[in-house]
Amino acid sequence: MRIEIKGKANSQADRRVLAEIALEDRLRLLKARKIQDTGGRVPDDIGQMSLSRDERSRLMVEAYRQKFGRTPDELPGIDDVAAIEKELLKEISIDDTQLRGLARQRATQIKNHLVRSGKVDVKRIDILREKLDTAGQGPVTAVLSLSSG
Repeated sequence: MRIEIKGKANSQADRRVLAEIALEDRLRLLKARKIQDTGGRVPDDIGQMSLSRDERSRLMVEAYRQKFGRTPDELPGIDDVAAIEKELLKEISIDDTQLRGLARQRATQIKNHLVRSGKVDVKRIDILREKLDTAGQGPVTAVLSLSSG
């Protein structure tokens, strides 16, 4: 018996989440640069750096200034961090390749879990081409199927 796993991603919900992650990474990178500029030590994995609410607000304004060449207070309607974040998120493009990569990661995590549990031999698991769902905002699932052979 073989197990086939097809990872899936939702092109609406996951695109937004990946954009939010990309923005958070950008803010952490800005923080890391500020730390380096003052002679501080930056952690090896900046993804593990935390941002306080105040830091996040300041870095959001800085990211906006870098992206658009002006500060948000120079524009009507951009007067709070949520509005700044919304504008920055609009500028982050997540393509289908990135979504497929996310779907593949999900399938790989399922495969690794099955192998680590000791219940399935790695040679009996196949990861199929990933699928992008375009409908709805519901939960993202993975497809598991069994076949003889």
